[in-house]
Amino acid sequence: MKTDKFNQLSNNEVSVATKTETEEIHELSPNQQGLWFLDKLVPNTPLYSIPWLCKFKGQIQEKEFEMALQIFWERHDILRSKFLVKGDKPFIVCSKDVKLPFFRIDLTNLSNEDVAKELNKLIFSESTKSFNLTNDLLMKVYLCSKDDEHTLFFNMHHIIFDGWSMEILLSELSTIYNALTRKENFQLPLLTNGYLEFAKWHREYINSEECSGQIKYWKNKLDNFSEGSQFPVDFSSKSERSYSGKILTHRLSTSLSENLYTLARSERSTIYMVLLSALKTLLYKYTNSSDLVVGSPMSGRSKKEFEQLIGYFVNLMVLRTTGSSEMTFKQLLKEVRRTTLEAYTYQDLPIDFLAKELLSNRKDSFQPFIKTVFAYEDDATLNVKMNGLDISPIEGLPTFTSKFDTTWTITNKGDFLELNVEYNTDLFKENTILKLMKEYISLLETISKNPDLTLNDYVLVNDEEKQYLLSNHALALDENLNILPKGAIGDVYLHHILTNDYMIATDSLLIKSPFDNEKYLLNIGKGYLTLDGDINLIEINQNGKLPEQSDGDLASEKNNLDSVTGQAVVGIWKSVLRIEEINPDDNFFELGGHSLLAIQIIVRLKETFGIDVPLRNLFEAKNIEEFIDAIELIVTSDIDCCN
Repeated sequence: MKTDKFNQLSNNEVSVATKTETEEIHELSPNQQGLWFLDKLVPNTPLYSIPWLCKFKGQIQEKEFEMALQIFWERHDILRSKFLVKGDKPFIVCSKDVKLPFFRIDLTNLSNEDVAKELNKLIFSESTKSFNLTNDLLMKVYLCSKDDEHTLFFNMHHIIFDGWSMEILLSELSTIYNALTRKENFQLPLLTNGYLEFAKWHREYINSEECSGQIKYWKNKLDNFSEGSQFPVDFSSKSERSYSGKILTHRLSTSLSENLYTLARSERSTIYMVLLSALKTLLYKYTNSSDLVVGSPMSGRSKKEFEQLIGYFVNLMVLRTTGSSEMTFKQLLKEVRRTTLEAYTYQDLPIDFLAKELLSNRKDSFQPFIKTVFAYEDDATLNVKMNGLDISPIEGLPTFTSKFDTTWTITNKGDFLELNVEYNTDLFKENTILKLMKEYISLLETISKNPDLTLNDYVLVNDEEKQYLLSNHALALDENLNILPKGAIGDVYLHHILTNDYMIATDSLLIKSPFDNEKYLLNIGKGYLTLDGDINLIEINQNGKLPEQSDGDLASEKNNLDSVTGQAVVGIWKSVLRIEEINPDDNFFELGGHSLLAIQIIVRLKETFGIDVPLRNLFEAKNIEEFIDAIELIVTSDIDCCN
């Protein structure tokens, strides 16, 4: 049976008329001003829509349910707001007599398969639809029912709502609904202020002398700061930023969740701090950087009188800590704990304000220094009890946008923890994110059992992946010569190198291979291997010169034989031609080479560099210098050197 229940409603857009003559206008909060600007910068996108749903099972009393929603709607004026511009400045107008956009969709006569299709259609349509801040009501509610199974779906704009607001919504909704269905009176916390009062307080606070302490803290914290930590991307960033995204979900085992809680208690930390420290460990393993910076949302309700208010309070905090190869996880956790507690204390400055005041020289105006975000939250349905109904959340609600490179969210589901990673699909392949999630969970397993290991001791590569990586012509290794996964920054080595390939002194570049006693590793610089197996060098060893040589030593001998590539070629020529000395002007064939030996040269170059060198390059080169130049052209076309 074909149905189109949702489309019967979707064409009826919910808007509010502009009647500003009789309604008061108010200034936006500093946080809202940032979102308003972003909405104008990136218009007609669902980037800041908040779709959310849960399921009910039982006999729902629809009249009382709708009434409870309407009471909640009328209690919080920010939900009924619209935004307008006077001059060049945005303002809020809170409409008084406006009914909640509530839609009931009856799925009674549909098969379970068709019910799933209708729900997916609703989720996709609402999740990909943008709000018009000037004309639209910014909250919509759908109740989809089939027999005693119900799906409650909300869609709100972030400018009037945040994650903390969802917990307040469900708590107050259940209180009102339970009272109505039992014919009882209900009592909700008294609201002495509304969101508009918070907005006024916040505007005044960030311009007050009282705020100077927070500014001083963040100025010191962000000193000499560039941008946040990020995982290596699969695709280069486009000049025009895109926010296309996707989310992947994984459930952590109950035993792992319990072990992590135990570790948190033993270290006088929270589960949030443990999980964040583990993510920073993963970032350290990939970036090899001591400066670890992650964004993390905090409630923004630092004053008690604002705790029960609905609205956009949440603020993204910059959590900057250091990491090193010799630091243990427990030591990192201790620093994360200290930094997080400081951020709690100084959370009243909006991130847009920090960017403007402290990082005004940066070109990127959109959350310029945050690439990776981490959040921990309790599922909003955990403590909700509704008369005659069993409530359960939906796991892995799909998303189609991503505000940052990656956003890692751990949700407490009661009996287990759920990992969700939202990522920008213009930067990452799905397989890359799946691999990162797998490595993160593996790290959590190891950390929960061995938190005293140093960051360098945590290994990301399992035995199966190790054997696969050893089949490549190059490896990225950490300080302990552990193999790093593709994408992780470390020292890049060519391997499968035979001893007699190198007859010159290269002690600082050539080391004995820990993976094959008969072969050596040649250090060619700092970088990583891409998922496609290519080498991406961030820097080449001493610009291709032996580290122990100075520029003065080379002044009399300016040739490419002393470069990393040159030394490899010289070593191969010496081995194949069985000679002890080669000069820059030497020609392969004048030294006794012939076609069969030329083929050996090409094969050895393939083994060493993992590249195919055309045989004609050897025949056409007047001397070894020209041949090295030809090889370096091929190597550099395969190696992206990012200076």
